[in-house]
Amino acid sequence: TTHSNCTLVVTSHSFATTTNFSHIDAMSEETKADVSSDAIPIPRAEFIEDVEKVVSDITELPGLLQKLDSNHRLYKQIEADVAARRDAMQMKIPQIQKALAMLDLLDQQEKDKPLDTHFEISDTVYANASVEKPEHVCLWIGAGVLLQYKFEEAHELLRKNLKTAHEKLASLEETLDFLKEQAITTEVNMSRLYNYQVQLRRQSQLR
Repeated sequence: TTHSNCTLVVTSHSFATTTNFSHIDAMSEETKADVSSDAIPIPRAEFIEDVEKVVSDITELPGLLQKLDSNHRLYKQIEADVAARRDAMQMKIPQIQKALAMLDLLDQQEKDKPLDTHFEISDTVYANASVEKPEHVCLWIGAGVLLQYKFEEAHELLRKNLKTAHEKLASLEETLDFLKEQAITTEVNMSRLYNYQVQLRRQSQLR
């Protein structure tokens, strides 16, 4: 099918025809909000070097162990949340890169020649299409909302989103490393306190 008004849809994995203008599946405003969200406040776990200085009486140990166990569960809960966000970001970055690649393909297309491509009708079903003189693309800015951009404007927005996504991914990876450190420190503290509790009980039994 030949269209004269740039009826090309470009997504992260396929082409498709639509009406009025070209579309590129880009990073939405909602996604960008996720990328720029504030860091999660995480309490730092302090290593207990001298257990005897921390515990003056054996009756204090259950409460300390309970507090450490609660902190450990908190670290693991936040770690699971951050890992999910990290995984989502790892999936979004290739989508932006593919959108940029699609935009480059359109931009490099000779203006006097139609772009021959194919688009997805349904799963495993594709049709051929020829798009003449594509000049604009549309980027998703929200659920079901698209805005039309010139190629240069779309390039700028996508590159900005890609840079932000890489920065956010690096921040999430750093946060995960920090969380693992805190969880390990807490586990070691719990082990040391538990062993000290056993030691005090044995000493009490020998008296």
